[in-house]
Amino acid sequence: MEPDTNPARQRRRLSAALRQARENARLTQKEVAEYLEWSSSKVLRIENGHTSVNPTDLGALLAVYNVRDAGETQKLRALARAGRYRPWSAFQDVLPKTFIQYLETEQSATVIHQLEVSLVPGLLQTPEYSERVITTLSGADADPTIVQRKVQARQKRRDVLTKHGAPRAHFILDEAVLRRGVGVGQQDDLMVTQLRHLLDEAGRPNVTIQIMPFSVGLYKGMTGPFVLLEFEDEAPLLFLENARGDTLVREDVADTTEYLGAFLDMEQLALSPEESRALVRVTIEAMENIKGSDMQGG
Repeated sequence: MEPDTNPARQRRRLSAALRQARENARLTQKEVAEYLEWSSSKVLRIENGHTSVNPTDLGALLAVYNVRDAGETQKLRALARAGRYRPWSAFQDVLPKTFIQYLETEQSATVIHQLEVSLVPGLLQTPEYSERVITTLSGADADPTIVQRKVQARQKRRDVLTKHGAPRAHFILDEAVLRRGVGVGQQDDLMVTQLRHLLDEAGRPNVTIQIMPFSVGLYKGMTGPFVLLEFEDEAPLLFLENARGDTLVREDVADTTEYLGAFLDMEQLALSPEESRALVRVTIEAMENIKGSDMQGG
């Protein structure tokens, strides 16, 4: 889908317009909810862009806000229609709702900043790596069908880096990401293939990958991974994961500013893109040497 019709972006634009219309009408969210006999949380979700708006609810809001201009009404209804499109709905049976909302939002970003401290980011994973990680983290009773559906979703997600108008993506990976095998031992062929894929992705003009080496010691990012998305004409959004794996959104300017500052600081601490690629190559060679030694010893 072209960037200017992205559903997540249209929902955010609609929510901003509705919030402005409410303020112009000098009404609080609580007053609107009471008048329409809605819960206050419903009004909040609409104004946060976390939910789509059906035609009946939109008509009710426009009436309360006394929005009568035909052109403005038509524009808002068009935004609502575009916002109801759910490109990831095919995976709603295997992915949490909060993560689907994140995926829709990611598709409209102009810049992606991501820090990972233990695993290769989903956007950079090979199908085999994804399958191993998902299976392991799902436990011994993982349903193979569900695992494969999640792998398919993760591969579809990678299209954001190659689509028309693809965002600039900056990744900082702890060196542990390279060293942590996902099979039996560091000589795992799967991990070697994954690291070679990282080199391929780093060759894209819109992708930058930097490695935070062990030699740096402690740094701010060790508190946990995060993603910060920037947009063409909207405020940045910060995404964190809690202990249950739920994706949490932070829109507060202070939060996004703090994390962006931390990311920029970490870019200075991390190896340069060229040095990072060199370290990945050295790691691949070391894994292949270990494998060769094991085969000779056997």
